[in-house]
Amino acid sequence: MVERQLWVSPVRSVMRLVSRLDEARRLYEEALGLTCLAETENIPPTMRELWGIDGHSLRMAQLGQPGEPWGTIELIQWPGADHRPSPDSPHPEGLGLFTLNFLTKDLDRAMQRLASRGASFVSSPQVYETMPGRIIHEVVARAPTGERWTLLQIGEKIDDGQHPLGRAIATVGTMVASLEEARAFYAGILGLTVALELEGKGEPFSTLLGAPPETEMKLMLFTSGETWVGKIETLQLKLPGGDHRSTGDFALARAGGYWMMSVLVSGLDELIIRCRQRGVRLLQGPLAVERPFLGSARAMIIDGPGNIRLELVERTADA
Repeated sequence: MVERQLWVSPVRSVMRLVSRLDEARRLYEEALGLTCLAETENIPPTMRELWGIDGHSLRMAQLGQPGEPWGTIELIQWPGADHRPSPDSPHPEGLGLFTLNFLTKDLDRAMQRLASRGASFVSSPQVYETMPGRIIHEVVARAPTGERWTLLQIGEKIDDGQHPLGRAIATVGTMVASLEEARAFYAGILGLTVALELEGKGEPFSTLLGAPPETEMKLMLFTSGETWVGKIETLQLKLPGGDHRSTGDFALARAGGYWMMSVLVSGLDELIIRCRQRGVRLLQGPLAVERPFLGSARAMIIDGPGNIRLELVERTADA
């Protein structure tokens, strides 16, 4: 029997916990050129229950590219949370969401913009070719608040006088222990498409990540249909010389900083059955909710590869 293909969107939003929403919002607007699309203090009780947040006055802002429904950032001011990204750690729980990838037309100007707002860089920009004639200029930045942002310029730079970034999240980067397990989850369960597979050893990827030389990297890129905003990138690293430290050295634990990814789905009940059959942990829900910036929906939270929390949201008929 062939399973019915269920629809799962690209990453609709990456949710991040912050201590001061106004300050965090300014950083994303000024450094990355994003626009505040909406803001609210109305977090209904059902959402607080789903998220496990209660007893606090909460504020929430959505930032992204106007007119683009995918690749947004949702900042949640939660006084009771540890908002700081976890320091690099040798423990397996360090796996998970570790960077947001933004396309830029001019990497030099983008770096200058980020540096003027207090960002630093893991290394100098690296240049490589993914296919004949496709030249990539890439750098990994550390925001002043600790999270990672990856900047990527494809081809020659273009200075059009506008903000050198100012676009939605192109790719959400995650660290996983097993790329095949990631494929089984994102493609086998959620039905996303494998858009790219890549592997390499040492330069330039080890330099970009701040990893030891000769680190082996495997990459798999997942997308929904033909949509290229809000892609999910999974990385599996193998450290050289018998070094058995977890790749958590290069990822942020889920307890702080980046919190969850959120996607829209159809057939939530069927997805629940499929997750249970294949051993995926169901963490919260499903619950009928009023999802901020979306409306009436049913939602649940599951545990994805690398201990990533993934919010599955299905709009209801009155949404």
